[in-house]
Amino acid sequence: MSDHIVIMSPQINVDEVTPTTATLSWTAVPGATGYQINLTGQDGSQSTVSSATESMTLSNLLPGFSYDARVVANLAGQGGQLEVGTTTFTTSQSNSVTVNNITPSTASLSWTALTENTVYQIIYTGPDGIERTIASRTNSASLSNLVPGFMYTFRVQADIGTTTFVVGTATTNTGYRIIYTNTGPGGLERTVPSGTNSVTLSGLSAGAFYDVRVEAITSTGTTVVVGTTLVNTDTLPFVFVRDVTATTASVSWMTIPGNPTYLVFYTGPNGLPQTVVSSSDSADLTGLTPGSAYNVIVRANLPDGMGTNEIGTVTFNTDPLVSSPAPRDVYFQSHELDFFTVSWEPGDITDVTGYLVAYTAGSSGFQRSVNDPTTTTITVQDDTLAGNPPTGVLVVPFLGGKIDTNYLVSAEDPPLSALPLAPTSATVQSTSATSYELRWATTPGVDGYVISYATASGDGISSREVAMGRTSEQITGLSPNTDYTFNLYSQRNGLRTRAALTILPPGSPDTTPPSVICPVDINELVEIGTAFAEISVPQPTVTDESGTVVLVSSTLPTTNQFPLGQTPVTFTYRDSALNQASCTFTVTVSSFDSMPPVVTCPSDIVNTIAAGLPGVSIPFASATVTDNSGSFVLVSVIPPSGSTFLVGTTPVTYTYRDPSGNQGSCTFSITISIGSPATNVMVDLVTQDSITLSWPVVPSNLIYQIVYIDPSGSLSQTTSTTETATLTNLLEGTTYNITVLSFTSTGQVEVGTVIATTSSPRQFNWGP
Repeated sequence: MSDHIVIMSPQINVDEVTPTTATLSWTAVPGATGYQINLTGQDGSQSTVSSATESMTLSNLLPGFSYDARVVANLAGQGGQLEVGTTTFTTSQSNSVTVNNITPSTASLSWTALTENTVYQIIYTGPDGIERTIASRTNSASLSNLVPGFMYTFRVQADIGTTTFVVGTATTNTGYRIIYTNTGPGGLERTVPSGTNSVTLSGLSAGAFYDVRVEAITSTGTTVVVGTTLVNTDTLPFVFVRDVTATTASVSWMTIPGNPTYLVFYTGPNGLPQTVVSSSDSADLTGLTPGSAYNVIVRANLPDGMGTNEIGTVTFNTDPLVSSPAPRDVYFQSHELDFFTVSWEPGDITDVTGYLVAYTAGSSGFQRSVNDPTTTTITVQDDTLAGNPPTGVLVVPFLGGKIDTNYLVSAEDPPLSALPLAPTSATVQSTSATSYELRWATTPGVDGYVISYATASGDGISSREVAMGRTSEQITGLSPNTDYTFNLYSQRNGLRTRAALTILPPGSPDTTPPSVICPVDINELVEIGTAFAEISVPQPTVTDESGTVVLVSSTLPTTNQFPLGQTPVTFTYRDSALNQASCTFTVTVSSFDSMPPVVTCPSDIVNTIAAGLPGVSIPFASATVTDNSGSFVLVSVIPPSGSTFLVGTTPVTYTYRDPSGNQGSCTFSITISIGSPATNVMVDLVTQDSITLSWPVVPSNLIYQIVYIDPSGSLSQTTSTTETATLTNLLEGTTYNITVLSFTSTGQVEVGTVIATTSSPRQFNWGP
């Protein structure tokens, strides 16, 4: 077969036309190195452009202009050209004239530009019937001295050669006149122009009514009322509160025109609404509840039955009943068995004639009077205290011989109600004929401890303070063969709370703490992505010479769930003599990754190549990879994408690795087979005058050429960009020798040949 192949001329397509551009496309010509497009306008003007591909967008064309286009292919190594085809098209008309920046007397126009150095004429007619023309060397123009309210039609055109082109037209109204008047007393009439059918009126009064009228000027110069309306501006949502006391407050607001009556609605802690009426811009609220929140709404009753307009809302709190109560700094100076001493600061109260001191002991209340206004300390003795401090103390001043409840200090106020916690696990034990030892557990939140003791008959009461942090105290130098009564108190801010003492049998004190041995440190591994490990922790081994131990505290999580990282666990135990010991061990939770990446390969590839080719380059897609760590790297792909694959089946393996070194792989296959010349091209359909063919894909194919010869030796040919073709206009009952060629970037490849015969006309026989 000859290497010189004659190509038939395919059709030229006009894909898109605009006022100034046109896009052409055509079928590729095998062996063409480029294309030349010759363009002739309806005025005889000619131009030539080149294209390296099978399409071209022509620009700088004239709107509404007819053009003839001829496409020629430049053939490589043949020293000539081949005409691809011709076509005729007309650009569309441009009508992109835009009107903007309109005022009652001016307007700005813009439009799509034509060729360079074009002079445009803008033609328009005013209400006087005179046609006016202005010129512009750009694609925009500004018009002035227009008549307000007149409807103008503008036409933009340009002379190109001997032809006048209309770029486009636009119609607009030059504007309106808006007249508005405040309906209140002394309302002023104002006028503003507008070039469009909308306007924003500014500088209006809040809560005011305005009569608005819109007018336009007709082409005859008369005024036409477009319409009227009544506008009510919103009121400013501002209500203010000032001069707030415990029982009063003043409310003010923004006024609105028309002298309306204002209604002030307010709701306090009881939830019942109350109303105050005011003819001015303020109102005083009285009889309020001290220290309470109030919600206020202000509304205006508009005149002439026009309804109610809400001005705004506000929320405020009244002052507490006592802004600086006194006396308030009430504290204990001392407390022993059945008496206590309390002091206070007089504060800034004047005209005080004395004080009332009230206190609670157990479930009963008591009071004492102090008639000297200069006294700020009192000692109270009360057998009902039974060694405990009062649970609350009130100090109230007498003013004019009467109790002033404005200065009542609640027993719930600190520090009076903040009694310290009582010592726990408290014991007392005789350690010799003249000594006792008291022991107790550490008490949180205290300043220290107080021990008081006396003989059983009540003689020789003594006391001593023990510093915070101590948990035992020896009392020595006592009288032998004498019974004593002991009391142990915790102490904070002068307040004391008595402990319940347990009497232990006489003997030497136990000073040896328990032996506490923790389990060994625990190391636990969890799969990556797990937040914690649930671990059953063994208990410590605890022994004590007393034989009795109790668990004081443990930092072991109650759920036995340990987070990632190190968690120290501490156990503390105490024996009956209050000796304590602890041990600590560590639970470490670490994560590990044993899961390899999940690698999914692309599907197997099967390809057929023409006989005589050793192999073919096959590109393929990457594998899809996921991993629980969220991170992975490609280790290898063997063989890589784009390799040349020989005839047969070749496995391709992807391998990925995660940060823990786990590797995952997948494998797919690429199979290359050779198609025989007799079967590589298949005949799919035969009719009396056509044959339909198909064949395998040729990699990197640019275009297919189908050459077919009839028995007389006459050669015909056609082209196809896909792997199928239908030969038409064939002879009936004729055998054709058909060859399919592929043109690639590296040369010509014969896909295969086939012999096919068109069908003969069917004959029908019927009876005489």
